[in-house]
Amino acid sequence: MEGAKLLKSRKVVSPDGRLVDAGVNNSLSYVRSADTGAVFPMLPGHDMEVTGDAFFGEGAQLVTGSKGGTAIGWSLGST
Repeated sequence: MEGAKLLKSRKVVSPDGRLVDAGVNNSLSYVRSADTGAVFPMLPGHDMEVTGDAFFGEGAQLVTGSKGGTAIGWSLGST
């Protein structure tokens, strides 16, 4: 994420507190470990800026939505 500007309005913590999803000024989402700060692989897929996101379950699923009106569901497995 070097050089990427984090948007404070797009920081979402998983229900179990282990993961943080943070957005940047583009069509990607970044998921980090809240404990270690380790960044998991980026979540590409939107054509326009990601404007919203939400974790489900205990944090194993994430849904992101973009300005283009698309929503993508992500399975984060056992992160």
